[in-house]
Amino acid sequence: MKKSLYFLGLLSLLSFSALAQTEQGTWLVGLAGNGSINRVQNARNTNVLFMPHVAYFVSRNVALGGQLSVDHTRRTFDTNLISSSTATGANALARFYIGDRKLRPYVNVMAGYAWHRAKGLDGITGEPMRFRGDQRWNTSVGAGVAYFVAPKVALEADVNYRYFWRGDFDTRKNAGTTFRLGLSLYLK
Repeated sequence: MKKSLYFLGLLSLLSFSALAQTEQGTWLVGLAGNGSINRVQNARNTNVLFMPHVAYFVSRNVALGGQLSVDHTRRTFDTNLISSSTATGANALARFYIGDRKLRPYVNVMAGYAWHRAKGLDGITGEPMRFRGDQRWNTSVGAGVAYFVAPKVALEADVNYRYFWRGDFDTRKNAGTTFRLGLSLYLK
Protein backbone atom coordinates (compact mmCIF):
# COMPACT_ATOMS: atom_id res chain seq x y z
CA MET A 1 0.00 0.00 0.00
CA LYS A 2 2.82 2.38 0.92
CA LYS A 3 4.50 1.79 -2.47
CA SER A 4 1.23 2.51 -4.26
CA LEU A 5 0.80 5.86 -2.49
CA TYR A 6 4.43 6.76 -3.22
CA PHE A 7 3.93 5.89 -6.90
CA LEU A 8 0.70 7.94 -7.12
CA GLY A 9 2.44 10.93 -5.50
CA LEU A 10 5.35 10.72 -7.95
CA LEU A 11 2.94 10.38 -10.87
CA SER A 12 0.97 13.47 -9.77
CA LEU A 13 4.20 15.53 -9.54
CA LEU A 14 5.21 14.48 -13.04
CA SER A 15 1.79 15.29 -14.46
CA PHE A 16 1.79 18.70 -12.76
CA SER A 17 5.18 19.60 -14.28
CA ALA A 18 3.92 18.51 -17.70
CA LEU A 19 0.94 20.87 -17.39
CA ALA A 20 3.14 23.85 -16.53
CA GLN A 21 4.95 23.90 -19.89
CA THR A 22 2.45 26.14 -21.67
CA GLU A 23 1.25 28.19 -18.67
CA GLN A 24 1.03 31.97 -18.73
CA GLY A 25 4.43 33.54 -18.03
CA THR A 26 6.49 30.83 -19.73
CA TRP A 27 8.98 31.68 -22.51
CA LEU A 28 9.24 29.55 -25.64
CA VAL A 29 12.73 29.59 -27.22
CA GLY A 30 13.49 27.33 -30.14
CA LEU A 31 15.19 26.56 -33.40
CA ALA A 32 13.58 24.77 -36.31
CA GLY A 33 14.75 24.05 -39.81
CA ASN A 34 15.18 21.64 -42.66
CA GLY A 35 17.50 20.87 -45.51
CA SER A 36 17.54 19.13 -48.84
CA ILE A 37 19.83 18.05 -51.64
CA ASN A 38 18.27 17.21 -54.99
CA ARG A 39 19.01 17.14 -58.67
CA VAL A 40 16.81 18.97 -61.17
CA GLN A 41 17.73 18.62 -64.86
CA ASN A 42 21.34 19.81 -65.17
CA ALA A 43 21.83 21.21 -61.65
CA ARG A 44 22.33 19.96 -58.12
CA ASN A 45 20.44 22.04 -55.55
CA THR A 46 21.39 22.26 -51.88
CA ASN A 47 18.99 24.03 -49.51
CA VAL A 48 19.26 24.81 -45.78
CA LEU A 49 16.56 26.60 -43.78
CA PHE A 50 16.98 27.85 -40.17
CA MET A 51 14.14 29.42 -38.17
CA PRO A 52 14.86 30.58 -34.61
CA HIS A 53 11.79 31.71 -32.65
CA VAL A 54 10.97 33.32 -29.30
CA ALA A 55 7.49 33.66 -27.83
CA TYR A 56 5.83 34.44 -24.51
CA PHE A 57 2.74 32.63 -23.22
CA VAL A 58 0.17 35.39 -22.66
CA SER A 59 -2.35 32.82 -21.42
CA ARG A 60 -2.55 29.06 -21.07
CA ASN A 61 -1.63 27.39 -24.41
CA VAL A 62 -1.34 30.74 -26.29
CA ALA A 63 2.12 32.10 -27.16
CA LEU A 64 2.88 35.35 -29.02
CA GLY A 65 6.31 36.27 -30.32
CA GLY A 66 8.53 36.41 -33.35
CA GLN A 67 10.45 34.22 -35.73
CA LEU A 68 13.40 34.88 -38.03
CA SER A 69 14.12 32.75 -41.06
CA VAL A 70 17.23 32.27 -43.16
CA ASP A 71 16.79 30.13 -46.27
CA HIS A 72 19.99 29.52 -48.27
CA THR A 73 20.03 27.74 -51.64
CA ARG A 74 23.11 26.85 -53.69
CA ARG A 75 22.89 25.56 -57.27
CA THR A 76 25.80 23.80 -58.94
CA PHE A 77 25.28 23.24 -62.65
CA ASP A 78 26.94 20.50 -64.69
CA THR A 79 29.09 23.21 -66.31
CA ASN A 80 30.56 23.99 -62.82
CA LEU A 81 28.64 27.28 -62.79
CA ILE A 82 27.52 28.07 -59.23
CA SER A 83 24.75 30.40 -58.10
CA SER A 84 23.37 30.98 -54.63
CA SER A 85 20.52 32.84 -53.04
CA THR A 86 19.49 33.74 -49.52
CA ALA A 87 16.01 34.66 -48.36
CA THR A 88 15.73 36.28 -44.94
CA GLY A 89 12.48 37.00 -43.14
CA ALA A 90 11.08 38.41 -39.92
CA ASN A 91 7.63 37.29 -38.79
CA ALA A 92 5.23 37.87 -35.93
CA LEU A 93 4.21 34.50 -34.50
CA ALA A 94 1.09 33.25 -32.71
CA ARG A 95 1.00 29.64 -31.56
CA PHE A 96 -2.00 27.86 -30.07
CA TYR A 97 -1.49 24.54 -28.24
CA ILE A 98 -4.20 21.91 -27.87
CA GLY A 99 -4.42 19.74 -24.76
CA ASP A 100 -2.03 18.96 -21.91
CA ARG A 101 -0.38 15.71 -22.93
CA LYS A 102 3.23 14.80 -23.58
CA LEU A 103 2.48 14.84 -27.32
CA ARG A 104 0.79 18.20 -27.82
CA PRO A 105 -0.55 19.45 -31.18
CA TYR A 106 -0.39 23.16 -32.03
CA VAL A 107 -1.40 25.64 -34.72
CA ASN A 108 0.99 28.35 -36.04
CA VAL A 109 -0.07 31.66 -37.58
CA MET A 110 2.62 34.05 -38.85
CA ALA A 111 2.85 37.28 -40.82
CA GLY A 112 5.93 39.25 -41.78
CA TYR A 113 8.33 40.54 -44.38
CA ALA A 114 10.97 38.71 -46.46
CA TRP A 115 14.05 39.85 -48.40
CA HIS A 116 15.72 37.83 -51.14
CA ARG A 117 19.28 38.27 -52.46
CA ALA A 118 21.24 36.18 -54.98
CA LYS A 119 24.66 36.00 -56.58
CA GLY A 120 25.97 34.16 -59.62
CA LEU A 121 27.38 34.79 -63.06
CA ASP A 122 25.91 37.12 -65.67
CA GLY A 123 24.43 34.98 -68.46
CA ILE A 124 25.90 37.17 -71.21
CA THR A 125 29.31 38.34 -69.95
CA GLY A 126 30.10 35.54 -67.50
CA GLU A 127 31.11 38.13 -64.87
CA PRO A 128 30.19 37.64 -61.18
CA MET A 129 27.00 39.53 -60.24
CA ARG A 130 24.83 40.20 -57.24
CA PHE A 131 21.11 40.29 -57.79
CA ARG A 132 18.74 42.20 -55.58
CA GLY A 133 15.72 39.98 -55.36
CA ASP A 134 12.18 40.42 -54.21
CA GLN A 135 11.05 42.07 -51.02
CA ARG A 136 7.55 41.07 -50.02
CA TRP A 137 5.03 40.58 -47.26
CA ASN A 138 4.08 37.02 -46.39
CA THR A 139 1.65 35.09 -44.24
CA SER A 140 1.82 31.52 -43.04
CA VAL A 141 -0.49 29.07 -41.37
CA GLY A 142 0.43 25.59 -40.20
CA ALA A 143 0.02 22.77 -37.74
CA GLY A 144 2.45 20.64 -35.80
CA VAL A 145 3.16 18.59 -32.73
CA ALA A 146 5.47 19.14 -29.77
CA TYR A 147 6.72 15.99 -28.06
CA PHE A 148 8.01 16.79 -24.56
CA VAL A 149 11.10 14.64 -23.98
CA ALA A 150 11.71 16.43 -20.66
CA PRO A 151 9.56 18.85 -18.63
CA LYS A 152 11.07 21.90 -20.36
CA VAL A 153 12.28 20.43 -23.69
CA ALA A 154 10.20 19.48 -26.73
CA LEU A 155 10.99 18.04 -30.13
CA GLU A 156 8.75 19.62 -32.76
CA ALA A 157 7.58 18.83 -36.27
CA ASP A 158 5.25 21.04 -38.28
CA VAL A 159 4.00 21.80 -41.76
CA ASN A 160 3.33 25.40 -42.82
CA TYR A 161 1.72 26.84 -45.93
CA ARG A 162 3.26 30.22 -46.77
CA TYR A 163 1.85 32.78 -49.17
CA PHE A 164 3.82 35.75 -50.55
CA TRP A 165 2.07 38.93 -51.72
CA ARG A 166 3.73 40.13 -54.92
CA GLY A 167 1.02 42.13 -56.61
CA ASP A 168 -0.13 39.38 -58.97
CA PHE A 169 -2.40 36.49 -58.10
CA ASP A 170 -0.56 33.51 -59.59
CA THR A 171 -0.38 31.26 -56.51
CA ARG A 172 2.07 28.88 -58.18
CA LYS A 173 4.72 31.59 -57.90
CA ASN A 174 3.59 33.00 -54.56
CA ALA A 175 3.05 30.03 -52.29
CA GLY A 176 5.01 27.17 -50.74
CA THR A 177 4.70 24.42 -48.16
CA THR A 178 7.48 23.88 -45.63
CA PHE A 179 8.09 20.87 -43.38
CA ARG A 180 10.24 21.71 -40.34
CA LEU A 181 11.83 19.81 -37.48
CA GLY A 182 12.95 21.62 -34.36
CA LEU A 183 13.81 21.76 -30.69
CA SER A 184 12.20 24.16 -28.22
CA LEU A 185 12.80 25.10 -24.61
CA TYR A 186 9.98 26.19 -22.28
CA LEU A 187 11.48 28.49 -19.64
CA LYS A 188 9.72 29.97 -16.61
